[in-house]
Amino acid sequence: MSPGLSIGGIYSRVFAELYPEEVVGMVLVDSSHPEQEERWPPAPVNLEPSPVKLWLIRQSAAMGVLRLWSHLPNPIFGQIPPEMLPQLKAFTPQSTVAAVAEIKLVHGNLQRAKTTQSLGDRPLVVLTATKPVTLDELPRGLTLEYMQKLTELKQELHAELATLSSSSQHIISEQSGHLMYFDQPSLIIDGIHHVVDDLRRR
Repeated sequence: MSPGLSIGGIYSRVFAELYPEEVVGMVLVDSSHPEQEERWPPAPVNLEPSPVKLWLIRQSAAMGVLRLWSHLPNPIFGQIPPEMLPQLKAFTPQSTVAAVAEIKLVHGNLQRAKTTQSLGDRPLVVLTATKPVTLDELPRGLTLEYMQKLTELKQELHAELATLSSSSQHIISEQSGHLMYFDQPSLIIDGIHHVVDDLRRR
């Protein structure tokens, strides 16, 4: 069974294509869509991370700045079990550098996923987060109206993802943002249970 969050949904689809015998079902958690780049509405600002910014992040990691940053107050840390915080802070530099490398490969990975085929009748659960973004969470240069358009498009794209299997379920959550494992982890767990139960009934 292959769960995938965000761009991880793309990885899950490609993995299922390459190793079909290893994947009996799938849960896509607010997943990326192979055509999202060309179907997103034009943004009021450039959303592409600049090469300079990515370079600075890598250098900050190498010089220990990111490790220092991980010890500063961060609202996300409040959502993480205390016993996990030391590991999270210890790996912040490495994981950030890995994320920068991943960003550079997003376009190619989306293109690769366009060649994947149907999942057949393998159980599939598609989870879509539609919790509205607040003004405090709004990325710089974007508007609430633009974010609403993205949310509406995401629902459309995710409905398409649900057609990848003849045994699928599409669940839309208005209580969860993109980081569903923080907002509604039970929804992900329920999705996994649904896939397992579907398989057991066969």
